[in-house]
Amino acid sequence: MQDREELWRTGKDEPAEVNQRALIDKVLARYSGEFAVFRELLQNSDDARSSKVEIHFETADHLDRRTQGEENPDASTLPDLKCACVTQWTFRNNGDPFTEQDWTRLQKIAEGNPGPEKIGAFGVGFYSLFSVTDRPFVSSQGYGMQFHWRDNKDQLYVRRGNLPSREIPNQWTTFEMPLREAGPIPPALDFLRFLASSITFMVNLR
Repeated sequence: MQDREELWRTGKDEPAEVNQRALIDKVLARYSGEFAVFRELLQNSDDARSSKVEIHFETADHLDRRTQGEENPDASTLPDLKCACVTQWTFRNNGDPFTEQDWTRLQKIAEGNPGPEKIGAFGVGFYSLFSVTDRPFVSSQGYGMQFHWRDNKDQLYVRRGNLPSREIPNQWTTFEMPLREAGPIPPALDFLRFLASSITFMVNLR
């Protein structure tokens, strides 16, 4: 007892470090299964009272053209879907834009759900995105948040702020996922079956 009291009197506090990469890996163990990322994003979109969502499977060539302002390429430049290599998934919904509370919750790992009326609402499930990407980027109403592993180590950081497009009206909340490993577009029939089953019991998405 005396040793403990002496340590408390003379010692100093040091932070206990958490390996966030390992923690997220443990969270991801709860979200196994094909298309788990989209299941979580669909549920979150329904919670945000979205009436529609868009899912884009994007190639590196498409992203380059978009960066150069070529939004509508002609048919001759469209990829062959049977062999196209996708480098980014983009998911967006037209639901309620993010509030400050939403942004704060988004960067907190495992905080949980904000209320009994919301199943997803950007709690733990958001981290399912890290099963496919190391640098998810979220934007809503001209404000953005970029997740990144600083110096490629085990601590996750976010950078947030206003976007150049802030003055342009935009109804979408968007999640961009540069893929850790490029791959083909999911089989259309399997993906459509998944979408149909996922929205069956949702309130707002149709």
